[in-house]
Amino acid sequence: MVNVHFNVEGEIVTAKGEPGDSIMQVAVRQQLASIEGECGGELSCATCHVYADDGLGFRPRSEEEEELLELVDERADNSRLSCQLILREEMTDVEVSVP
Repeated sequence: MVNVHFNVEGEIVTAKGEPGDSIMQVAVRQQLASIEGECGGELSCATCHVYADDGLGFRPRSEEEEELLELVDERADNSRLSCQLILREEMTDVEVSVP
């Protein structure tokens, strides 16, 4: 089990995820309104945008993810699509910020 902490405007919402889940899947199950995930994780929208530190151990952005992030108004150096952030067995606690 992985504790996923969502920082939404300074308020922390914590949800449980399993290795293999994406951060987007955890957010949708938690009914976190700030993360829509309209495409269901198919990497064809940017409605699951979050900020995540590189040190969390997620794989680097793909070209496809980079292209979609170009459409995001609030893009930052640590912008990611939460559908591409897959939880792994060795993770225990992960925090992302929701724009």
